[in-house]
Amino acid sequence: MKWSITQISVIQNLTRCLMRMITISSDYEPSDNSSDSEDMVVSECEVDPEPEDNNDDSQTTTSNANDDLWTEIQQNPELFIFQENIGVKLDTANFTVHTLVDLFFSDEFLAILVEQTNLYAAQEMEKRKVIKKNNRLSQWKDVSAAEMKVFIGLLLQMGPCTFPSIEHYWSTNKLYNVNFWCSHMSRNRFQLILRYFHLVDNSIPSADRLYKLRPILNHFNHVMRESYVPDRNICIDESMMLWRGRLLFRQYIKNKKHKYGIKLYELCESNGLVMKIKIYSGKCEETDNKVGHTADVVLHLLEDYLDKGYAVYMDNFYNSVTLTKLLTTRKTYVCGTLRSNRKGNSRDVVNRKLKKGECIWQQNGPVTVCKWKDKRDVLSISNMHAVEMVERVCHLPKKKERPTKPCRICTQAKKRRETRYFCPVCKEKPALCVENCFKNLHKKQ
Repeated sequence: MKWSITQISVIQNLTRCLMRMITISSDYEPSDNSSDSEDMVVSECEVDPEPEDNNDDSQTTTSNANDDLWTEIQQNPELFIFQENIGVKLDTANFTVHTLVDLFFSDEFLAILVEQTNLYAAQEMEKRKVIKKNNRLSQWKDVSAAEMKVFIGLLLQMGPCTFPSIEHYWSTNKLYNVNFWCSHMSRNRFQLILRYFHLVDNSIPSADRLYKLRPILNHFNHVMRESYVPDRNICIDESMMLWRGRLLFRQYIKNKKHKYGIKLYELCESNGLVMKIKIYSGKCEETDNKVGHTADVVLHLLEDYLDKGYAVYMDNFYNSVTLTKLLTTRKTYVCGTLRSNRKGNSRDVVNRKLKKGECIWQQNGPVTVCKWKDKRDVLSISNMHAVEMVERVCHLPKKKERPTKPCRICTQAKKRRETRYFCPVCKEKPALCVENCFKNLHKKQ
């Protein structure tokens, strides 16, 4: 049984809110004074942006070693049987939105949040030693699981209801007066929990740049793996989470909607449901030198879906001949576009000059590389398709364009100019250019 569109949208919103929850909690730290008018101070680190196209050198240099293995003898693709039971693994008889929320925010996960939040608050209180009575921190008391659940619910609701600042959610102004937040928790209590909200113990050193986010990432990936089986067609792509603050692994990608932010590698199914997430944390990530960074990302996202007959669709940022051969040995289909400078590409296919509509292909074992010329060269790679040209039929209605006629004023001036516009007032409805010719005609009349 597949999830409905509403349930899928809830999961997608939960995914965004989980990441947004960590971003807000790491960014926000209120002032020690109880005055509401004092500005908020946020500490920042240096920016080290990294472009998207920084691929491993092992994939971006052209190699001639395998050129002799490319042939035009067509072989049938290998048959990988897919026998997975698609859909939800849980009992769907009484499935509601509350069930989905409890699935991600289980009692075990809430216990971790409560334990680490109270621990971090105790550590910070111990550092301060002396806290004044009028200081908001003096009102701190340990969080319970029920209170943490209310806090997360309020935080998630801030996603669709966006106000300029956190204080505006508790504002009594007529423009922002919403009783939902103040009826469940006071503003001061919410800000205190947000200040000390934590997932791990800071006293334990770690070389992982994402160690503060690692529990929530592992929890999300574990829940999706244990609760849902995607259909056969899955895809891998990257997404940008908006972040303009200072961060060592902040990315800048000019062709994205959010140009600055944190890059997420995502494994998705055909319905758009996110199955697994990997955050890019910079060049310090451990990679297998034999396959390179992008191939290592693909293998990490697919580690639970290999040897099962899945078909993975990827763009030219990930695809290569080496990766396709490796996934073929793991009974996984690959299809997508290919960059011309990847290691192991066929030189004949890459260098051949084609006219519009022409196609050339070659095979190297199970891998087929094909180039087709439309307005530009389109290079693709696959281990699941036979080489065949299929006529594309466009079902969209064609736009009807009005015929053009020579402009009367331009013709009298011995200028050859055509237009689709005419004068609707005149009986003859002469064709005229929009601006000057229309004015000149009516001046003469």
